[in-house]
Amino acid sequence: MAAVRDPITGTAPPPVIRGEAPAVARRDAGRETAALYRRHAATVYRYAWHMLGDREDAEDATQATFLSVHAALADGTVVREPQAWVLRIARNECLTRIEARMRRPLTASLDDEGWRTRRCTPSAVS
Repeated sequence: MAAVRDPITGTAPPPVIRGEAPAVARRDAGRETAALYRRHAATVYRYAWHMLGDREDAEDATQATFLSVHAALADGTVVREPQAWVLRIARNECLTRIEARMRRPLTASLDDEGWRTRRCTPSAVS
């Protein structure tokens, strides 16, 4: 029986020692996640801020994105285009947050008479 080789590099996978494989995979996933974070965190944050329009939501979405990245890498996901893959995860996270935002009920009270007189003017915004 021929050894299984990586189709890209042509190398055989390292031997798996019983009981160590999950720990090794987690350690490697941690290193890969850290490297992807260093390379793509700023891009993901800007993308999330653009989609969500709020700094705090963008920070939360960025954090959730890289938690998902880490979980996928720990599960053995092989990534060919890292930036596109990370941005797709960020996009899905932002869309989930936008959908959740749309499902939330408005918290403004209709008993408040001031809502009729308030207008969005340049002086009110600044």
